[in-house]
Amino acid sequence: WIINAPERVFELDEIAAEVMQLINGKSSIIDIVDILVKKFDGASKDVVKKDVLSMLQPLAEKGFIVV
Repeated sequence: WIINAPERVFELDEIAAEVMQLINGKSSIIDIVDILVKKFDGASKDVVKKDVLSMLQPLAEKGFIVV
């Protein structure tokens, strides 16, 4: 999975691809975190939330996504 941006290409790892596939304009970040916690049994909700936010924040700041 990749994100194409003007003059840039971001290659996504497996987890980042999972997150990006869950972004649909309807689900909240908490919804996405809950889905990932269920999918990756044993993952701490706090850790998943922190990881998702740290991934999405720079993308939002650059205008690639709107949160």
